[in-house]
Amino acid sequence: MVLTREQREEIKSLFDVVIKQIWNDEGFIKNIVSNVSHQISEAITQKMDEHEKQLTAVIMETNQIKSELKDFKVEYNKRNNLINNEYVSMDKFDNLEQEIRKNNIRIFNMPENQNENIKIDVINLINTKLNIKLTNEIEMCYRIGIINRNKPRGIFKFQDCKTKEKIFKNKKYLKGSGIVIKEDLTRTRNTLVEEAVKKLELKNVWTEWGKVYVKINDNWHKGTVPLKRPTHAADALRLTQVPATMKIKCNGFLSCVCRYAFRASDAEQDQWLRQYLFESSLDAAAAKGPAFCTLSISNIEQRESQHEEETAASENFEMIEETQDSHQMLDDTEVTS
Repeated sequence: MVLTREQREEIKSLFDVVIKQIWNDEGFIKNIVSNVSHQISEAITQKMDEHEKQLTAVIMETNQIKSELKDFKVEYNKRNNLINNEYVSMDKFDNLEQEIRKNNIRIFNMPENQNENIKIDVINLINTKLNIKLTNEIEMCYRIGIINRNKPRGIFKFQDCKTKEKIFKNKKYLKGSGIVIKEDLTRTRNTLVEEAVKKLELKNVWTEWGKVYVKINDNWHKGTVPLKRPTHAADALRLTQVPATMKIKCNGFLSCVCRYAFRASDAEQDQWLRQYLFESSLDAAAAKGPAFCTLSISNIEQRESQHEEETAASENFEMIEETQDSHQMLDDTEVTS
């Protein structure tokens, strides 16, 4: 059935009248608004309930994590303290062991015979080669280790401090003989020497009274560094400048010079050490975090110049000839000149 034009206009007119009546009916509009608002409110309330449940679950999980983290921190601090105490105990034990060995020396590559009298042989060696007259200074003398025909065993020798000091001063007379005299170090300190020798040349590493030293000598820094294997955060670097005997103690961070000596790739050439060890002012250094003393490069050059004018006998930076009191001063925290 096809509607005529008049019929379509009549239907449109009736539709307009109905729309106007509905639009003018406030009750109808309010009813629609009320229904829509109710549905929206229910939807929002439902979503809020869901989010509230999720939030409650998250809060409970967070509280559980916080509780576990707190327990973990307590356990971590407990174990960390135990580890640090163990390090301290090991360090004290190592110091005690080295103190026991302080009067001992080791002699390597000394010919070995089956029926030898090692004590007499050692006395003859020291008297003839080192020009030191020994009588009864040796308390104990014996070979250690397993027999090796191709490599004579080292000799462990116990005597008083003064005799040991004389022997070390005159051991240069053994040069070319193949016989080597060294300190009797603990296993920890021997390992430290071996690692230092791997990274540096042998002439740049030596020991004195149980302490391990390395020499750093480049275009901008000259000095000797007593090395200590890092143990925990409280470990310290004690840096002694040979020129003008300047002393620097750095606390709260691992030894920069140990990194330079053992892991040079971390040092980013010389600029890395220059940044952390030789800032121009104490304030600039303190701003970096760890507390440590600093020394400007200009002061180093000035001190080196003064030192060269005073003495020319330190070309190879041989063993520092200081008294035991000067070694104890390595624990000072001030920069002295």
